[in-house]
Amino acid sequence: MYRGTQVVGAHTITLSFDVGPFLCKHHPPMSIIPKNGRVAVIGGGVSGLTFSYYLLRLRPDLRISIFEKSNSPGGWISTERLKNTTDGKEIVLEKGPRTLRGVSDGTLLIVDILRQLGHGDQVEVMRSTSDANRKWLLDPSNNLVQTPNSLMSFVKFMASDITNGAIKSILKEPFQKPSDTPGKDESIRNFFQRRFGLAALADNILSAVMHGVYSGDISKLSINATLPRLVELEKEHGSLVKSMFKSMKKKKKTTTPTLSKQLAQYQSLISPLADMISLSQKLKKFPIMRLHDGLQVFPKILAEYLQRQSNVEIIYNSDVEKADLRGNLVVNGEQLSFNHVRYTLSTFGLAKMINDAELRRILNSFEHTTIFLANVYTKKKCLIPKGGSGFGFLVPIRNSNPECLLGVIYDSDCELDALSFFQEQAVPKAPYHKITLMMGGHFFNSRGIPSTGINLKTVKKVLSDILHVELSQFDNIIIRDEAKELDKMVNVTDNDLLISYNLHKNCIPQYNVGFLENVDKMKHLITQESRGHFTMGGTALGKLGVPDCVMNSFEDAVYLSQ
Repeated sequence: MYRGTQVVGAHTITLSFDVGPFLCKHHPPMSIIPKNGRVAVIGGGVSGLTFSYYLLRLRPDLRISIFEKSNSPGGWISTERLKNTTDGKEIVLEKGPRTLRGVSDGTLLIVDILRQLGHGDQVEVMRSTSDANRKWLLDPSNNLVQTPNSLMSFVKFMASDITNGAIKSILKEPFQKPSDTPGKDESIRNFFQRRFGLAALADNILSAVMHGVYSGDISKLSINATLPRLVELEKEHGSLVKSMFKSMKKKKKTTTPTLSKQLAQYQSLISPLADMISLSQKLKKFPIMRLHDGLQVFPKILAEYLQRQSNVEIIYNSDVEKADLRGNLVVNGEQLSFNHVRYTLSTFGLAKMINDAELRRILNSFEHTTIFLANVYTKKKCLIPKGGSGFGFLVPIRNSNPECLLGVIYDSDCELDALSFFQEQAVPKAPYHKITLMMGGHFFNSRGIPSTGINLKTVKKVLSDILHVELSQFDNIIIRDEAKELDKMVNVTDNDLLISYNLHKNCIPQYNVGFLENVDKMKHLITQESRGHFTMGGTALGKLGVPDCVMNSFEDAVYLSQ
């Protein structure tokens, strides 16, 4: 999805609220992992693997056991590789996040780790002028409206009904009173309605972005947890518009590039020869990044590296049944003890493992959404509208949307426009069309999850009614329930259409109003009970993006290694 991440769909961004490392100074003293101590990591996704990688580099004396319930690493980052028997070529289908948008500290760490492990050639980027950098919104009449990236597109955007009332509300915003209770949490929609006098900007534009990032409802999503910078600007300037003009008036000064504290620490402790400043300056030129063989390549490379180390083991198909927060686990019926346990999975998963009633109540209070994801592939160039190439489109909440459609990603546009990052050369690829439909999210939570048959009918309806694909042109429509398909050989001819679908249940945590308060309560109870023998990472802490999870893993690994 747009900016996303661990988000099941498109790509990840840094919109999530920084609740800080799990290990904070105000918590009770942490236990120090003794020399040659044992560490358990629950979850072999990107959070668990990067945490293990950093901790191993910082404390090579430790013995690390990673418990992963499935038979492969990556978690929600999943790349399916199908072999087409008609031409011998691979069809790569992303079943989770697929791109990273914008330079961030976490993205830089990902690129450097791949480079350090000899896989820098996997990193691909797209220029800002690339068609893949164009983004669209779907209006209520199922017409696509491009978000501005030029003067002409700005004029067209402002002429559309998406911006009805926008100019008037923007002019009124500086005269709106700030909140009577600064810092008090509220929904995104309430915040925009309060600041601009109406909710049109949120309903028509921002709701689509939140569909792409969180698959969430702006009437429930927390402004403090998702867009904290806007809250800060209101506090500092009393107005978002005033703050924008003040920032424009500031003279741009040429400054020597510097590293953040975290990046400087990473370069010093993990990768002394990295030259992170140069890497950052280079990556800033490109708004979108992907990996040549799919995003799951990153966790797979990490897992392969870790498995080669004598003091690391990855146990696949492992079921962690119980955890007492003091380092004791029951895994596949066996009692195991560790000096420290790192948990990186869902809150409701942890609730099933523990006995503390109050903590279990809080863990179960966090809402999650389910996504029906359909990858559509054909050798014909007929899936993406003519003149409408780009990253894809998102659907605002104002649309009636009986399809429960969150958005559509134009995968082939992103892949065919990619350049190798370090060489900045075009990557040759055969022409094809490939898109991903994302349905559900908060719509499934409120309306219920439709049957597979209904969801597949909806996929075809979106193809024909919104993307104007003539389905009768195909000799065969091949449908695969990818989670149940063991055979990865397919026979897709020039006149066939492939639809590969997955239902990802409870895959995206919702950072709704009150989320941050509950996270603080959760962290306090865990720290109080565990005395430092148990910490959490991953998306449960308010860090939804892949880069956020990678950075959180580094921060906590540094703290624990001391």
